[in-house]
Amino acid sequence: MLPRSYRISADKFPAVTRGKSFLGDHVRVVVKYDDALKNPKCAVIVSNKVAKTAVARNRVRRQVYAALGELVKNIPNAYISVFPARVPLEHEQIMNDLKKVFKK
Repeated sequence: MLPRSYRISADKFPAVTRGKSFLGDHVRVVVKYDDALKNPKCAVIVSNKVAKTAVARNRVRRQVYAALGELVKNIPNAYISVFPARVPLEHEQIMNDLKKVFKK
């Protein structure tokens, strides 16, 4: 799981959904670079169109946060917003899409 210190706070959230967008097979990642950050800040947004029930949305959100937690050392210091495109998602699918984005 991704520690709380790596998550975007609510007051910063609306501004960071705009940035450089990367489209994977299963997720869309928006990255807004900020040199003032000490560590990356991440958010996962699951739309009602993707998953109708709160249980399904929270499950997807937890899966993506777990994948981000594994990759946090390879992520640049930026605001990162992840938008899953469909459910159900497998851990490998999420990891492959995120690795493509952050493969520097």
